[in-house]
Order: sequence, then C-alpha cells, then structure tokens
Amino acid sequence: MNNLRNASSGGLALLFFICTMTQSLGLEEASLLTSKDIAHEIRDRRDGPALSSAVDDPNPWETYNQWMCFETKAARIESVGVRTSGDWKPWPQISITTSEQTFVFSPSTDREVDTDLILESWKNLFDRSERVCLYAAYLQNLDPVDSVNPEALWILEDMKTETGYWHSEEVTSDQTSLSQDDESEKPEVD
Repeated sequence: MNNLRNASSGGLALLFFICTMTQSLGLEEASLLTSKDIAHEIRDRRDGPALSSAVDDPNPWETYNQWMCFETKAARIESVGVRTSGDWKPWPQISITTSEQTFVFSPSTDREVDTDLILESWKNLFDRSERVCLYAAYLQNLDPVDSVNPEALWILEDMKTETGYWHSEEVTSDQTSLSQDDESEKPEVD
C-alpha cells in the first residue's frame, strides 16, 4: 500500500508540475516538452540547486534549472566577449526579449568550449524551428545594454526545438552536440 501511495503521490506531483508549467509557458510552447523533459527537471531539482553562493557568503542564495519556452523569432544568437582567467574570449550567447524582460542564456564558463561550433549548432536548431525550450538556472541581473527591459543572465544546460536537442555537458573544445537521440537522462525530442 505504501508503494502505491508513493507512486500515486509522485504521479500527482508530476501532473501538478505539468499543469503548472502548461499555464506558465502557454499550451503551444509547453507542447514541445514531453513527460520525460518534465521528469528530468523534477529529478534535477531533487538533486539540489544548479547554482549557489559560496558556503561562507553572508547572503546565501541558490537557483535551480527550469524549462522556459519561447518563439525562435524572439531570439538573437551571438558571440560576446567574456573575461575568464584574466583574458577576454568569445563566448556563445542567446538573448530573448519579451515585452517585460530580456533573458540572456549562456553556457557556464567553467569549461572550455568551441564558440563557433556551438553557434553553428544553435543556428541549425533555430533555423528549422518555430519554438525553443531552454533549460537553465538564473545567475544574476545584468545592466541593460541594448534594451530598456531588465536583463537577467541564465546559465544554459539544455536546449530543445522541434528538430533537435543541445546539451552543454557534451560540448567541449573538441566537439559540439546536435542530437536527436532518445536517452533516458536527456529530454526527448519529438
């Protein structure tokens, strides 16, 4: 009976989560995400925050990855300069402006990446798609550069469109990932 109760409450939690996401994303955008995508987010949240302050920070904070979906026509894919280890280098970025805010998505600077390969894979995904869902964690607010809207930086982990999937951990200076594989730990591509 306890197993049934646990399975039932887990199913109810998933159903509640899907209903909440569908309301916040809009039915059309949320339809790009599958139950496996939602389950991936739930498992990820159980594992703890994606980003957090230093242990000794007097103002501790933490954020979690979450799916956010947009129309691809609202996005700008570009290379920007970032400072890492004292040097400036090009870094891939997606900016999406809504009527209320500009979302800036970028892979973590914790590892080396091939910016040109990432930008090429992103453009290929966007060129053949009307919608994109990004799985990212909020990092910080930014000073608006090209917009009157507030800007926020999100660290990008996964991206999904109608035509493919991109995963940040598979992208190093040697490779880029544009996958349509259906693996259990990756969001599913319809």
